[in-house]
Amino acid sequence: MPKKLGFTQKPRHHVFINPWSDAAFTRCPKCDYPTRLRKFPLVVHLAPVNRPAVINKTCRYCIACDLIIIRRLDFDPLVGSLIGRAIDLLEEEPYLPLGTMDREGWKQVSIGLLTTGDLPDIIIPFKNRWNFEPVPRWVKVDGTKNGN
Repeated sequence: MPKKLGFTQKPRHHVFINPWSDAAFTRCPKCDYPTRLRKFPLVVHLAPVNRPAVINKTCRYCIACDLIIIRRLDFDPLVGSLIGRAIDLLEEEPYLPLGTMDREGWKQVSIGLLTTGDLPDIIIPFKNRWNFEPVPRWVKVDGTKNGN
């Protein structure tokens, strides 16, 4: 992926976009280690307007797996405000997460010192995108006593 898009930085994190509104992934879906809240400057490609955008977003992060978990329920309204329309949760994602960037690069982009033409040099691409299913944390009880 990084070679095709022309990134110069080495890939750093794995990414997972959480599509479930009822699963917070407070534990890592891969290693079951507790996740932490971290703020990341995420670089996404907005398909409807065909341009990249940088969104500074608080996400769940697993230190052990180097996994960033982006909660789609919180992320879609931010992207929707950038493309000028609401995004339905049943709709396919109209964006592609490309990677992150260092805090210094994000500050330069946010105040206008860097343009979108400079982004390939400062984007740190994701290693790959993972998909998980939430594991139920409850057990259904049949309501009878002693199995009768």
